[in-house]
Amino acid sequence: MRKLKLGQCLVYSFVAFLLLNMVIFNMCIYYAYTLLRTTLTDLQSGRTWWEKLAEYPQIRDLILNAKEGGLIAIEQNTLERLFIMTHNVPKSSTRIKKYTKDQSNNIERYDTISFLGLDVSNAGEASYVYKRIISRKTFPYAKLVVDIGANDGLLSSNSFNFIQWGWDAVLVEPVEQQLELAKTNTKRYVDPYTDGKQLVRFIKAIIGTKDGYVDLALTSDPVSMENYVLTAGETLHRNFDGITLVKSMTVKTFIEDYNIPREFGVLSIDAEGLGDKILHQFMDLKVQPAYIIYESMHNAEHIESTVEYMAAFNYEYIGFLGWNHIYEYRGKMSNNAEL
Repeated sequence: MRKLKLGQCLVYSFVAFLLLNMVIFNMCIYYAYTLLRTTLTDLQSGRTWWEKLAEYPQIRDLILNAKEGGLIAIEQNTLERLFIMTHNVPKSSTRIKKYTKDQSNNIERYDTISFLGLDVSNAGEASYVYKRIISRKTFPYAKLVVDIGANDGLLSSNSFNFIQWGWDAVLVEPVEQQLELAKTNTKRYVDPYTDGKQLVRFIKAIIGTKDGYVDLALTSDPVSMENYVLTAGETLHRNFDGITLVKSMTVKTFIEDYNIPREFGVLSIDAEGLGDKILHQFMDLKVQPAYIIYESMHNAEHIESTVEYMAAFNYEYIGFLGWNHIYEYRGKMSNNAEL
């Protein structure tokens, strides 16, 4: 038998390919026609395509999961994390004087500029708290967020967005690498007009139960970020890489050294086992943040006991988002300001 030339082989292959595609295409057309006819029959009998679709177990499971919170969780972690920041920007540095018959008034013209932002907190805690703040009749607290256990100041941060919104901040983090990342991550948003209206401080230390220095267990895992203070005689947990000596301050020393006001906007505590002790110190000193975002993992005190304890200081437990419990102060302020 004579061998086929290369050109003939290509032609035959191309024809075979076309025939195969025609077969597949016609099968798809037939399937679509059958499906459409079935759907039309169902419609004529009073059944909708949705009812027909809902007979499939996989679809029913999907609908059930959506009803049980899956759909709202998707919305909360996508659309609800977006926000628009609007700023008034002077059109010029000069003021325009408008004279009337009896008096003169200074008028300053503004343009508006808007930015799209993203809530980077673990489960939307920042937006949740901020929405409550802006819905209040008044908010007579210092616009300050104190973030104890700030890590890199961005991923799952409870302070990053408040800095974006122009608040003052104190970020406390014992690991130098993480603290430097926090400075880098927030630099662009701190006092952007360099007019001295916003103060953000970075403190390399832990807030603990004593003043001095303590051993800190370090992990190289950049995701978990669960460094913790070693107690006397304690050995390193698995997956931890080493120990470093870090500065430690009690809450009393921290407040005095950094002039933390008694009444300020938001306190965030994520201290890997020391959270309950830190929280108690703030309460014992009668410090009254408007909102407290508190992570209870690894703490000795059970969260039910913490809720009961906080109620004695007029803090209402208002929610649990992600890993964090959120409290809102409902008592009187020292200056008798209206809440």
